[in-house]
Amino acid sequence: MVKMSKIKPVRFIMKMVNQVINQVFSNKASTGFDKINTSHKLLIDNNRKKIFPIISSILFCGTQEIALRGKTSNEGNFNSLINFRIEAGDKILQSHLESSPKNSKYISARVQNEIINITGKIILSRITNYLVKSRSFFSILADETADISGTEQLSIGIRYISFESENPVVKEEFLGFVALTDMHAKTVAKSIIHFLRHSGLNLNNLIGQGYDGCSAMSGIHNGVQAIIKNEFPKAVFVHCSSHRLNLVINDLNKLQHIQNCAGIIKSIIKFFRLSPKRRKRIEKIPLFCETRWSEKYKTIRIFSEHFVGIVEQLEIISMETCFDSQTKSQAFQLHSAATKSNFIVCLFIMAKFSAQLEPITNALQAIQLDLSQARKYITEIIEVFNNLDAKNYFHEIFKKAQNVANELGEEIEIPRIVFNQKHRLNHPINTPEDYFRVSLYQPYCILWYNVWKNRNTSQSEMKNISFISLLDEANLYPAIYIALTIALTLPVTTCSIERTFSTLHRVKTWTRNTIGDNRLNEWNFYSMIE
Repeated sequence: MVKMSKIKPVRFIMKMVNQVINQVFSNKASTGFDKINTSHKLLIDNNRKKIFPIISSILFCGTQEIALRGKTSNEGNFNSLINFRIEAGDKILQSHLESSPKNSKYISARVQNEIINITGKIILSRITNYLVKSRSFFSILADETADISGTEQLSIGIRYISFESENPVVKEEFLGFVALTDMHAKTVAKSIIHFLRHSGLNLNNLIGQGYDGCSAMSGIHNGVQAIIKNEFPKAVFVHCSSHRLNLVINDLNKLQHIQNCAGIIKSIIKFFRLSPKRRKRIEKIPLFCETRWSEKYKTIRIFSEHFVGIVEQLEIISMETCFDSQTKSQAFQLHSAATKSNFIVCLFIMAKFSAQLEPITNALQAIQLDLSQARKYITEIIEVFNNLDAKNYFHEIFKKAQNVANELGEEIEIPRIVFNQKHRLNHPINTPEDYFRVSLYQPYCILWYNVWKNRNTSQSEMKNISFISLLDEANLYPAIYIALTIALTLPVTTCSIERTFSTLHRVKTWTRNTIGDNRLNEWNFYSMIE
């Protein structure tokens, strides 16, 4: 802890005792102990008033993700905030800095680091102390990313049920980053166990593990989940639902036309975003991000909505003299690719399904989501796709693609057919609509349906009842109550842990790439203060 006063306690108390004794003899209205307690309390209150604006300034920098110091410890955002407080009329802080010795101003880099350290420990202890005292079950969530310096950082969090409020609430809390020396499963498992024990958690209450599907984490024999489960048998592994959904959708990329379409979309968006001059010519479209799945579906949807304007701008750029030859050539190539029949039909097939998958993906990222709700969402989307009339549904998609093509002065045509085909059979189709339905739409839908059909999803699951709503009714049935608690605590996704990656990349920048692990964790803790 930071010492708040340089006054020697013994000398101070003896002086106060002498004063009290004299006052007792002259005025017996109050006792000596009352005077000592009052003076000591006054000293504490004054010291707290002095340190409050200093702590507040540090926490402000943390919550706003602002660096404390500049090139030296005597300059930077923290000192500027302190000066701003004084200019705004903070007389207590001004008096403290003007009257205190240099070694007791409490604004040095060492004190700043100590305050950050204390803040991080307080936040972590509030989480772990609740779990220890309540003896609650919890699950671990973990995922890995590389920071700006190339160090592999394992982000660790926990999922548990909080009964602190009137109604139980499922919480997912970030605990910290662990720097990894290598990505071997034994090393990762050992790091997780050591971190949890060091945090003060009772691992006997560990009942779940949530990771992505990479073999190092999810391997059934030598993966991280298997190693941890061998030591803690109750720790059931749950593959992240969002990752599983994304893996199924990625299987659709086996279709070459889908791969080509996605690649062209990326190239067109990148072409416009690389230049401020070109960016102004189209609507703002987010980058085609492979890791943020909801953003990927959103990008496809927005791109399809503004497709006509994008293609028109590509044609204009390819002919305008204000652009260099390389830019015009690239615009011409992208325009040619974007006006082909295969691309237009693929784009609107992907856009149609992306619009339906986007809300499901967002729903699967919710912290309050439990396994029953996740299954309900997947069951519903399976039913939607299973009940589609392929011919009529595709007719709507094809009609929209045809209208857009006509607006661009293009025509949807059957691609050139090679009669001596070696690798696949030609489709015995005469119309463009039938050709694209058989060659693109049906394979795209069938892959989705076949993968989820093998999941053996129960059709008798209660669709509108969540586990957490049953907790009150299950109070009289201890075994059922524990089962529901475990089901709620089991991880559904690791999305909340992946969100810490964004904080890591904002905190550990090029100018702070040498920040140590302890400081990194503490900084991340109070940068997440709500």
